[in-house]
Amino acid sequence: MLKNMNIGVVAEFNPFHNGHKYQIDKIIEMQPNIKVAVVSGNFIQRGEVSILNKFEKSVIAIENGYDLVVELPCYYSIQNAEVFAIFSTKILELLGVEVQVFGVESDNLKSFIKVIELQKTENYLLKLKELQKQGFSYTSSHQKILQEFGYENWYKSNNILAISYIKSIIENSMKLKYYPIKRKNVEYNGEEVIGNIASASFIRKNYNKYDINKLIPNNTKRILDAKNIDFKSIDEKIFEIFRYIFNVKSKNEIIKVYDYNDSIYNRIYKNLMVDTSEEFFDKMLSKNISKNRIKRLILNLLLDIRKEDIDKKSEIEYVRVLAMNDRGRSLIKSLKDKHFPIFVNWKDIEKNVLSHKIKIEKNAFLLYELLKKDKEKLNVVYLKGEN
Repeated sequence: MLKNMNIGVVAEFNPFHNGHKYQIDKIIEMQPNIKVAVVSGNFIQRGEVSILNKFEKSVIAIENGYDLVVELPCYYSIQNAEVFAIFSTKILELLGVEVQVFGVESDNLKSFIKVIELQKTENYLLKLKELQKQGFSYTSSHQKILQEFGYENWYKSNNILAISYIKSIIENSMKLKYYPIKRKNVEYNGEEVIGNIASASFIRKNYNKYDINKLIPNNTKRILDAKNIDFKSIDEKIFEIFRYIFNVKSKNEIIKVYDYNDSIYNRIYKNLMVDTSEEFFDKMLSKNISKNRIKRLILNLLLDIRKEDIDKKSEIEYVRVLAMNDRGRSLIKSLKDKHFPIFVNWKDIEKNVLSHKIKIEKNAFLLYELLKKDKEKLNVVYLKGEN
């Protein structure tokens, strides 16, 4: 199915591990024309800092078989699955990708279509509304309803993203096709090691206290070995900055930030004066507010991501290339010839794109540098040759 076609993947590569290597190797076996990755940058969907910076993981991706890596802007990469999927698929479509490949917990494609159809029914929507009224989160509400319909233990991270990708493709009338590949051995957030495969979550938690060498390619190992990241310290820094900004801004200013409302504001205000970020998370958590959502709320405020910045109907304003080889460079040239706004240099984006979103990205540059002493690189990384 994939032979001589332009193939695209959306990923965080946080970090690039043997599961990612398995996926790109399976894609290469099918002899596609070009392999494109749309990658989250320095901040990821959980509302956390990436263990590797955007250029480190982009180079690793090229070295392992991709031809072109572009960035999913931070104002989309740290949002919920729906927003994440809508804008990543829009980027794939704009780049001329013909088939999106994604990892799933189940390789039964019919089950995804059935769930999408089920979620449109009036009965399903009424149940969803009722469970959320009872205080259950959006995700746990879906889990409970799907269990009633026989989809036991089905609503998991990768399946949720897969549904979001397919919905975006359908609802935005894209030409993009999709092709699921079943994840090998472990789940997205799994805490076990099976053979030489473990989840990115496990690797992040254990990279400096467990022998993870068999779980990652050599080029990931080389970069991780040079790092000594204290995630706890980073979490506390983020919390301290958040507490300061929340206290100096007015309620009217804060309510304009994406995903904030009166209820969220009041809950934060009530629970903010604690000693540690973990205490804050414990007090904030409820049936309908997850820890990941709290972390996203924090970053939305720190980066000044406003409600109008996340318009699901809006188009992609530009695409930033992070890394490419010769094959990827040829694709970029063909897109530039069509006057598509694709850039290999950040300064050119600043000159040509007039949007508040550029300020958000610059805020992210500064925050990442403050947290990890890692200054933003401005130019694309070019790796000569073809995969």
